[in-house]
Amino acid sequence: MSPLLRLGLVLPLLLSSCNQWGDGGGCVDDGECEGLAICDPVTAQCREVDCTSSAQCALGNHCDATIHTCVTGCDADSDCLAGESCNTATSACETYGCRTTELDCSYGERCDTSSGSCYQDSDPHCLLSNDFSAQLACIYDYSGVLGCWGDIDTYGNCTGNLYCLLPCNTSDADPCPRGTNCVQAFQNDTSTYCYGDCPYLIENGF
Repeated sequence: MSPLLRLGLVLPLLLSSCNQWGDGGGCVDDGECEGLAICDPVTAQCREVDCTSSAQCALGNHCDATIHTCVTGCDADSDCLAGESCNTATSACETYGCRTTELDCSYGERCDTSSGSCYQDSDPHCLLSNDFSAQLACIYDYSGVLGCWGDIDTYGNCTGNLYCLLPCNTSDADPCPRGTNCVQAFQNDTSTYCYGDCPYLIENGF
């Protein structure tokens, strides 16, 4: 075989190799593409699209993973506003109500997770107890303790207002209503009570 003929056989192989591995080569996955582009599984080439994630869509829209275009509705809870979840059957964001007392309810309320509704705690938390009869009611009727919001004078008397602190409901997932925390009131007593800044809480609708 002549040298010219051998060159004629090698040249097409070189050209074929260039088409496969050179600058015009295809892609294997989306990570090889830049900007708003995906690796087209049919052509194995990077193709520009409208979106690759819902973060690139306007509020109230999500990125359809099939057509890579922003469409109305949601695909996941992250496509919705705070306090909403995505109904994937209808692609609509819906208000889910309360999930926890501390995050979703107002001061003095508890969360009923079965209904998703906040309700007012019926117990007299932070009941003003400056007079003797109210103090007796706090201690004996509600098994509470008196909390002083003010200074203590030399005789051990509270110079501010006294409020009733009620026991924590330890059988409940949320032992106290929103705005109060379950704490141990006395060092030598393991009993716990719902403690909060009563003057502030009452000013804010407790």
